[in-house]
Amino acid sequence: MNPFSSLLVRLPSLLACGIVGFSGGAPAQPAMPSATAAMGPPASAFLPSEPDRALTTVVLPVPGLGTAPDAEVWETVFGDRAVRNVSRPTLTLMLPEPRKATGTAVIVAPGGAFMALSFDVEGTRVARRLADAGIAAFVLKYRLDPTPRDAAGFIEAIGRRVAGSGLADPGAPRPTFPAEALAEQDGLAAVRWVRDNAARHGIRKDRVGFMGFSAGGMVTLRVGTGYSDAASRPDFIASIYGSMDLARPVPADAPPMFMALAADDRLLAHMAMPMLAAWQKARRPVELHLFETGGHGFGARGQGTSSDIWMSNFSHWLQARGMLAGVGS
Repeated sequence: MNPFSSLLVRLPSLLACGIVGFSGGAPAQPAMPSATAAMGPPASAFLPSEPDRALTTVVLPVPGLGTAPDAEVWETVFGDRAVRNVSRPTLTLMLPEPRKATGTAVIVAPGGAFMALSFDVEGTRVARRLADAGIAAFVLKYRLDPTPRDAAGFIEAIGRRVAGSGLADPGAPRPTFPAEALAEQDGLAAVRWVRDNAARHGIRKDRVGFMGFSAGGMVTLRVGTGYSDAASRPDFIASIYGSMDLARPVPADAPPMFMALAADDRLLAHMAMPMLAAWQKARRPVELHLFETGGHGFGARGQGTSSDIWMSNFSHWLQARGMLAGVGS
């Protein structure tokens, strides 16, 4: 389990999303000891980092951004980058080699309890694997709730959020976090941007999907039920250990959904069957993979658990839906 997820499930594991990826030039960090894995990362494990300047990143056109300078905090935790205090949504592009391109695109939304984004383990790592499979990937950095700039203050703040949210209680209503509405706007804007720029990136406009992890999975479900027109409606969605507000109606034309969770996810495993039922009630296509092991925050890392194969399952699902045929087919 990655260090942030262990804090979210431990408090009851602290980043419903995982912070593990590529260091991006940050100082080397020691391997995480087993005791830290159980309790979550100490503040001393957070080292300064920055985005990957070699990757193309575009700012999404959403209203109300203002002109205030960014106050983002980029950090590396045991070798993997995360970002906090996001106020300006962006897409980071990771495109396949032209000879591999299938014409399909996926917007990838990392998780982090709407207080951080696990930018590598649930963002760039996933995007690289998608691009290797011929799928154009766009990592969404969506707006978040503000947190203290220092690591100790952040750990305390996110611990309070997760412990007091009731998210892990099957009998409690799904909480709504302050930044969710902004993140939904950013997700819908991302779908529009990818469609508007489809031709220049070798993408078919009828093959634009949206995938999210944990809090990013919540964004995925909001995008998959909150679109207002064809331009912002994703053609398919993938919720990876995500959750949805079950009181929110599933549209009659809701996009097909792929879901993956682990049965030993103490935070959100209980959402698997209600989300499946919501899509089935609306008579919309849905596929659920409930793995025996994997916990919360498995992302694109191999853990030796049954959840390791979820991306292969997702690829097979896309193939069965005709989404991986070449551009010219």
